[in-house]
Amino acid sequence: MKSVPKHVGIIMDGNGRWAEQRGKQRWQGHIAGAENIDNILYHAISLGVETLTVYALSLDNIEKRFDEEKQHLFRLFYSKLGYAKKKLNKEHIRLRFLGDLTKLPIHIQERADDVTLATSENNKGTLAIAMAYGGQNEIKRAVEKAYANSSDDFTKYLDSIDFPPLDLIIRTGVQDPTITRLSDFMLWQSAYAEIYSTPVYWPDFDCEEFNIAIHKFKESERKFGAVLAQRKDWGGF
Repeated sequence: MKSVPKHVGIIMDGNGRWAEQRGKQRWQGHIAGAENIDNILYHAISLGVETLTVYALSLDNIEKRFDEEKQHLFRLFYSKLGYAKKKLNKEHIRLRFLGDLTKLPIHIQERADDVTLATSENNKGTLAIAMAYGGQNEIKRAVEKAYANSSDDFTKYLDSIDFPPLDLIIRTGVQDPTITRLSDFMLWQSAYAEIYSTPVYWPDFDCEEFNIAIHKFKESERKFGAVLAQRKDWGGF
């Protein structure tokens, strides 16, 4: 049985549907979802996870969501980043961002830079927030930087260059867990990641649900593209 994954990514889906089922506004679901990040982060770190990356806002979200919902999200991000600076320093956790933050309002960019710098020396674990992010866009930006620097290795310019590869991706709020998708999340880094999907909406995804995902990961057999040695009880097939 495998050990706890070093790097876990979470596609936090279902905030809006969670709110609608309770007769609330969609933005209230995003607040509930943001508050849940703390619970899962500290629990994951306590289990031995080194890096937790959460998919907070995609480039498609910025382009396609209603303006009112985006404004609620931006206010939420700004507020939570102010809180994160104090809380994450207390817990000795560093904060990193993935994505093209220039697509965000300038006051959010400045606060993100401030929290990143303030927590950069923390060494208990890493919370990475994918915001204004797209996996294809990350690769495109990295290739452009590599070309500009006459480098033949674009991976050195990925947002997550110093992160371990993704071991496990959790996607919440999946209506049919037998069919899921990455939604442009860390395409390069997830080459050999295990994917666990659940119908549980993100605001309801608690530590017990996280433990179930970790248990499933430990039970899985990762091959990394290799063909494992045949066992005798397979009858040679």
